Amino acid sequence: MVFVASDFHGNKEAWEKLKQVLRQDDVCIILGDSCDRGDYGIEILCDIMNDPRFLYFMGNHDDWIPRHFRPDLVYNTERTSQWAKYCWLSNTDPSYQDWINLRASDPDTFNRLVSWLAECHVFMSVDVDGTIFRLAHARYPKVQDTHSLSMTWTEMEAHNPAELFNTVWSRYDDYMNTDDFTTPNAISLIGHTPVFDSSAEVEKGMLYNVDARLGYGHSDVRLFCLNDKQVY
Repeated sequence: MVFVASDFHGNKEAWEKLKQVLRQDDVCIILGDSCDRGDYGIEILCDIMNDPRFLYFMGNHDDWIPRHFRPDLVYNTERTSQWAKYCWLSNTDPSYQDWINLRASDPDTFNRLVSWLAECHVFMSVDVDGTIFRLAHARYPKVQDTHSLSMTWTEMEAHNPAELFNTVWSRYDDYMNTDDFTTPNAISLIGHTPVFDSSAEVEKGMLYNVDARLGYGHSDVRLFCLNDKQVY
């Protein structure tokens, strides 16, 4: 089975729950933001990086890591290394210091993580049993529908850095105006915007949000299964 989850934000309790229910032949796509807020972001990212059952997408919090530590890969003149550090410290300190400590204590793991994140996907379109799924952290970039079915962070930063920003940062409004977050004849899956457990808030037409507020002290993971289109 192929599952989708998102936004663990260093929540170890939620992460352990997910690992307990995944079988060896399952695949789990994580739509970003595993780091920060909680104390176990680096540990969760290491688990994902080293476990072939997982496929990771970049979230807006993940974006700060290669953007700050690999300025040689940054093309966006507004979203610079210093901008990333400012956002990081404004939102999630002391997580930033954890990465500085990791760089000093275990540079091999630090460099592997940063390089791996830079090559993680920003968006992807997949076909499962005849159903098209559009996957991204915050908003699937419609502009890419006729150009590319997937793109990594490094590729998108070089190709279209402004659209990369929209893909990991966009939110629908308080009135649930989600037109810009769906595409015809496809199911869109995102995280980023925390929602409650009510199915009315999880599903809006062809849009499913799997951000279960794990970054705000909740521990019940929301999983969407691509095979049966059910939320667990």
